[in-house]
Amino acid sequence: MAQDNQQEENDDIMTQIEKKQMELILLEKAFENAWYILSGQISFDELIGHSFSNNEQMIMAFDPDNGPKAQELKNMIQHWADKEEYERCAELTSILHNMYPESIKE
Repeated sequence: MAQDNQQEENDDIMTQIEKKQMELILLEKAFENAWYILSGQISFDELIGHSFSNNEQMIMAFDPDNGPKAQELKNMIQHWADKEEYERCAELTSILHNMYPESIKE
């Protein structure tokens, strides 16, 4: 009986770890897709087509119908700074300032 409970706890911990790993993978994919679109490397329609043809999930770090919110851009900048992708940070900061001029003062 005690072994069964221990096994269930171990399974729960593994499930939580696997869930967290999947969340990180999806977040990375969302930031990558957002980068491709915001940097003009690909259109949203092309990205959808590419995802569909490769049988991949389509996930974005912002709502493509409304464009990125200031906080979403800041989150992307922080993400790429953490990965030491400073050229991306610079371009995203420029986009942030162009879309949200009030962010220049921050």
